Amino acid sequence: MNERSSYAFTQVFNEYAQRDPQAALTMAQGMTDSVARRTALNGVVQGWAQIDPQAAASYALSLPGGPSRNNAVATAAAAWTDRDPQAALAWIKTLPNPSLQRDTIQRVMNQLSESDPKLAAEYVSILPPGQSQVNMIAQVANTWAQGRFDEALDWVKALPEGQAKMDAYQRISDQWVNYDLKGAATFAKDLPSGQLRDQMFSRLANDWSWRDPKEALQFANDLPADASRQRFMENIFRSWSYREPNDAAQAAAALPEGQGRNELWRQIASTWGNSDPATALNWATQLPAGDGRAAALSGALGSWASASPQEAAEYVVKLSGDELERGVKAVIGSMVGADAAYTAKWVQQFPESKMREDASETLMKSWARQDPIAAASWMQSLPEGASRDKAAENFVNSAAAHEPQLAWQWALTLSNPTRQQDALETTAKQWMRINDQQARQTILNSGLPDTMVKNLLRAAP
Repeated sequence: MNERSSYAFTQVFNEYAQRDPQAALTMAQGMTDSVARRTALNGVVQGWAQIDPQAAASYALSLPGGPSRNNAVATAAAAWTDRDPQAALAWIKTLPNPSLQRDTIQRVMNQLSESDPKLAAEYVSILPPGQSQVNMIAQVANTWAQGRFDEALDWVKALPEGQAKMDAYQRISDQWVNYDLKGAATFAKDLPSGQLRDQMFSRLANDWSWRDPKEALQFANDLPADASRQRFMENIFRSWSYREPNDAAQAAAALPEGQGRNELWRQIASTWGNSDPATALNWATQLPAGDGRAAALSGALGSWASASPQEAAEYVVKLSGDELERGVKAVIGSMVGADAAYTAKWVQQFPESKMREDASETLMKSWARQDPIAAASWMQSLPEGASRDKAAENFVNSAAAHEPQLAWQWALTLSNPTRQQDALETTAKQWMRINDQQARQTILNSGLPDTMVKNLLRAAP
């Protein structure tokens, strides 16, 4: 019986039961096909409950235990709830086991939480403590808050402390911010650190920054100086600098010096740079020299590099010190995606240093996946040293899965024995997945020490 015919069959017995429930029940019970009988009985209970829900519920409860009985009970209870929810609730309280009670309440919750959320809350209260009750309390709170927020909030506040209360607050927090932003802010401010406070702060900052960013900033300044306040400010300045970058920049300049302000400057410059990189860069260069300016420059350059990587790269090489290091980090990712070969030449102009190692690492992680042959050819041009070793190591990690032979060759060039062994093991595992016989033959003929050969052969996935 397909879904369409099952529905039609159910409707026939539904209508029959509304005229003569006993006759419809007798006919359904006499069916020999188990699927047809179950479908017919479901229709009988639906129709019977329309005219005499108490009798239909009593019949459903008398059926043998199992999914069919539970479904029949829930069907009768749902119809009874439509006619007389208080009587239905009183009957549900008498159900013989918690799981049947839970399933029945869950069946009627959708209709009841919209038509009478206060009664829905009473239904939920009879459930035993557990995740089902927690979930249903959150459902009631969410639906209730959409129509009558004050009532929903009063109910949630009166709930006992625990997970159910926290989840209910989370479900109504969005409506709360829309309905009473300052009231929600006062409540969130007094919450202990945790998921609910972070969620409400995030929504408050996003909404408030659109309505009145200066007022939102004042609220943030009154918060304890911790990570939550910093995240709140970052959310404010993210949208503020998108709409009014000059005003956002002026407001940030008035904040106390420190890492927090530096990060806000970087964020403002980055957002500003997406729409007007030249103005953003000009603003960053006029800031006082130091970590804050370096952070702002990296933000502006990162956005500029997304649109014009070579122009941004040409600007970066004119910088020095910390500003140069941050600038390289800001542009290298976009440069590799746009033109890996150009990026490779650009990286080589820097002297051997940690900055050059890091730039080569970023380059190789991407280039070895995009074009391993070209990446390997570039590494051949590098002088022996830390930068080439680091590039080779990153090449192996990125290329081993699709070019294991080439990765193997470069793993052998590593000068550090421990790193070489790690790189060879990484390559061997990947190579054996692709061509086990070829990988094993290469390892056996490699001339490596016997102990290492045995370890590599054991590296099979």
